[in-house]
Amino acid sequence: MKLWLLKSKKGIVAYDSYDAFVICAGTEKRARAIAQASGGDEIMRWSSGYQSRSNVPFWTDEQYSTCVELVPHKRAEVILGSFNAG
Repeated sequence: MKLWLLKSKKGIVAYDSYDAFVICAGTEKRARAIAQASGGDEIMRWSSGYQSRSNVPFWTDEQYSTCVELVPHKRAEVILGSFNAG
């Protein structure tokens, strides 16, 4: 298994949504699928008036998010810090 860092691209995420994940999976495709299944409001789009919603492939589509394999480093560092002020 590998560790994957998934991050939303700037300017896309709103409230009640994830902006990043660190996921353990064998492949990037599987990591993206796990993130998509675990997502918040970023994986759906509501119609005007909130009458219906449709799915958005937020974590499985490179248009919306990035996914990179995390490799061990010899120095200590922060892998993910996710701060949403509000």
